[in-house]
Amino acid sequence: MKRLALAVFALLSIFSGILVAYTVFAPYKKAAGRQVFIPKGSSSAKIAEALEKNLIIRSKLAFLVYVIATGKKEKLQWGEYAFLEPVRLHQVVTKLYRGEVKTYLLTLKEGETLHDLASHLDALGFFPAQKTSDQLRNKAFIRSLHSMIPPELDSLEGFLYPETYRIERRQGLAQIVRPMVQEFFKQADTAILAKAGLRGLNLKNLVTLGSIIERETPHPEEMPLIASVFHNRLRLGMPLQADPTAVYDLSPGYKGPVLPEHIKRPSPYNTYLMVGLPKGPICNPSKAALHAAANPANTPYLYFVAKKDGYHSFAKTYAEHLAHIRTLRKTSTR
Repeated sequence: MKRLALAVFALLSIFSGILVAYTVFAPYKKAAGRQVFIPKGSSSAKIAEALEKNLIIRSKLAFLVYVIATGKKEKLQWGEYAFLEPVRLHQVVTKLYRGEVKTYLLTLKEGETLHDLASHLDALGFFPAQKTSDQLRNKAFIRSLHSMIPPELDSLEGFLYPETYRIERRQGLAQIVRPMVQEFFKQADTAILAKAGLRGLNLKNLVTLGSIIERETPHPEEMPLIASVFHNRLRLGMPLQADPTAVYDLSPGYKGPVLPEHIKRPSPYNTYLMVGLPKGPICNPSKAALHAAANPANTPYLYFVAKKDGYHSFAKTYAEHLAHIRTLRKTSTR
């Protein structure tokens, strides 16, 4: 009888061992394609519960036994985790121990605005667009991001460098935006700033002019010509009359055409109704646009008009400018 009991115990031990090994080391197929968010401050028990509920592990008990046995119980990191394929228990634990959270690609394109950035973050499910827009116009928030940001700025427009960034849900807005500002100051290097200074442009005015150039042409090789027109007009005391400035603060995300009523609209950005630069940048410019603003081509041009291909015809006189417009209209009606 004693031998039978020992045999049964041995069999049960073997079976338990096999079950534990299977639970720990066998891939869990249901985990494939699933994800889970572990809130900050979650206990290992809460983490186990969330993983089991989301079908990422077979057993929360096995998970707890494993993290205790391996000394990782208090070292699991919070955040959003994604599992693309069947996964073993020890792989789940390793992922949480290393903090290998899910990341997202956030792209801010050349010429996009604060509103565009806010919309991108909203679409990714990070923050409501309006909350982001308000924060990016908060002076205390702006000053906290970089020591070189001009103190008079009331918006980060223009100082978020267009690039693709990898972000994660554990980050607050400051953690997402700060690398964009740092990249801006990396691209707006000392050579560009020195050239801008020789032309009487401080940092804010350099970025403002660069943002207008960015919105006027999609072709980097043409930017120095566009810049020459604006520099010539500034030197002569002529209004810049840049269409994109007339609609910048028209409405959030306005992408429509510039209409006659827009250029008559009072606004601190509308360069049809003022001489000099507008209140501030109207988009986030590329390095090419900033370089053009600081290094304009040497031309006599005072006017330009867009052609079908996005390039422009340039003119020294208004009469020549009107002739270009007539030619383009004839071409477009053929």
